[in-house]
Amino acid sequence: MGERVLEVNNLTTVFHTKTGTFPAVSQMNFTLDAGETLAIVGESGCGKSVTSLSIMHLLPDRMGEITPESSIKFKGTEISKYSNKQMSNLRGNEISMVFQDSLTSLNPTMTVMAQMVEPFMVHQKISRKDAEKAAIEMLRKVGIPNPEARVKQYPHQFSGGMRQRVMIAMALSCNPSVLICDEPTTALDVTIQAQILKMIYDLKKELDTAVILITHDMGVVAETADRVLVMYGGQGVELADCHTLFTNPLHPYTQGLLASIPKIDDDTRLSTIEGMVPSLKDMPKGCHFCDRCQYCTDRCRKENPPMYRAGEREVRCFRYEEGN
Repeated sequence: MGERVLEVNNLTTVFHTKTGTFPAVSQMNFTLDAGETLAIVGESGCGKSVTSLSIMHLLPDRMGEITPESSIKFKGTEISKYSNKQMSNLRGNEISMVFQDSLTSLNPTMTVMAQMVEPFMVHQKISRKDAEKAAIEMLRKVGIPNPEARVKQYPHQFSGGMRQRVMIAMALSCNPSVLICDEPTTALDVTIQAQILKMIYDLKKELDTAVILITHDMGVVAETADRVLVMYGGQGVELADCHTLFTNPLHPYTQGLLASIPKIDDDTRLSTIEGMVPSLKDMPKGCHFCDRCQYCTDRCRKENPPMYRAGEREVRCFRYEEGN
């Protein structure tokens, strides 16, 4: 892998509500190198998207907040305390994001051209004429046929897959060092999903862009990721390289997650993880997974374990404390 482009330490994000303040993400730690793909996986509501929005400083005003002890370093520079103006110079330029709903992410009242030229003009300081040429070239690069004509159309005139290609073209327009993809293939059929993922992979290789892929689809993870961060209850519970995680998962939640994947040559009943995901307002005092874990002890109910080193990986479970 290349240089370290992103380093997240003790990231904790809280939400202020009428009924109190609750952590949506707590004690998150991970790194990202140039050219690497890190997949962040977990059930809906586990904090995957909040993690990405925290990095981008796109939390809802006066409701979401990154706590002071959190650290987010981009190429060695601390950005967790950046102002909106400082972040606007990074967003879309050095760090870009592709959201899961392309229809609501694009402005329906503006042509694709009108929306694509802005990043070029703002970040690369080029003329509108040159920006229009660059926008057409980016659409061609992401596989949209006849880009000279399509760029003059409105988002509703594109299919879901084509809109997602437009979003990716916009995100990559300034050759960012980090691309965050939040469920980029949601609501797309399997064939289009494969095309979008291959396109992201090819462009990543061409531009040496580091990718954070947020998904709940373990099949997508197996095909695309170098390393995997598994989240549960707003925390990372296991971090390992992709092959190691799939062949030998350590955390009970990771084991349950992989066991629940249907296998084409197995007609036995699907495995499930008993119980329900706790709400942010009612998180267990100890380990966040303790109410659903078959290995739960009294200590698990009282203490929240840290991330332990287990060889080349990290796992949040007392079973892997040194000496156990």
